[in-house]
Amino acid sequence: TENKGVPLHDVWEIQHIQPTAKERLGYDTQKPKALIERIIKASSNEGDLVADFYLGSGTTAEVCKILNRSFIGCDINPNAVKKAKGRL
Repeated sequence: TENKGVPLHDVWEIQHIQPTAKERLGYDTQKPKALIERIIKASSNEGDLVADFYLGSGTTAEVCKILNRSFIGCDINPNAVKKAKGRL
């Protein structure tokens, strides 16, 4: 936890997705929701539009929905789009 007035660390300590975690979807490049949430909160405000041009399994889209951001996503891989579409 970061405290007010304490310099930020240059490393974010975010757990990777455990092999048996409910969050894991079996997509090779899937990122933890906690990591994506931190990035989105640091770089946008509620109601903003977030674009993800490497949609993958749709983690960014899901987190945007939770954090009240609009979202545009695309991916060249039809399987990625299918997985993300099912997730949302």
